[in-house]
Amino acid sequence: MLAFGMISPVTATSNVATETSSATENVLAQQSNETNTSTQSGTQECNPSSPPQLQQADLHTADEVIKEGSPGQISGSIVLDATAECPVRVQLTMNVPNNMYIEGSSDISSGGGGLITNTFTVHPGEAKDLAAEVYGTETGQHSVVTDITYFPVENKDMSREIDGMMMTFTVEEPTTSDGEGGDFPSTVQWLLGIVTITVIGLIAVVARRTNIKIRK
Repeated sequence: MLAFGMISPVTATSNVATETSSATENVLAQQSNETNTSTQSGTQECNPSSPPQLQQADLHTADEVIKEGSPGQISGSIVLDATAECPVRVQLTMNVPNNMYIEGSSDISSGGGGLITNTFTVHPGEAKDLAAEVYGTETGQHSVVTDITYFPVENKDMSREIDGMMMTFTVEEPTTSDGEGGDFPSTVQWLLGIVTITVIGLIAVVARRTNIKIRK
């Protein structure tokens, strides 16, 4: 009985330890599976079987004629097909002439007189809106040319390109207004003309009266 009494507690402790160990292994295995699943769904572990397809890649302007120093609006969107296997990295490159500059938003950088580059990520089924303002500093026709390169994240070897998206602007001289004093010189000339005519008229009247008195 003494031997049994000593064996029984040891056996019970062993069972508890085994159950605890099994539970711990199950938890660790579950955490490992969750980690693997999370990694597989992440962007870095995505391995597409084919290059991505953009449902839409557009950049345009309705302001083909702008005033010097006044903005024209650039807008567009990038839409990745919902069936895409991976998120896509999009690189936007704008070639801006020296006599123009861009004031961009979160997805179009600001700058002028050269290349403006910005990169962002688009997820399957997502539409990324693009917006910016373009200014001209010299009259005439000037063009902004945009190139787009896109590829599945971490798979740049599958990159595709859309080149030569051109937006041409006619930049005109700024319009002056009365509030800015643009018509001030012409207004002064008009007033001087009236004064001149009035003075000439007075001289003529005085001369006429003088001639009448002389005849008397």
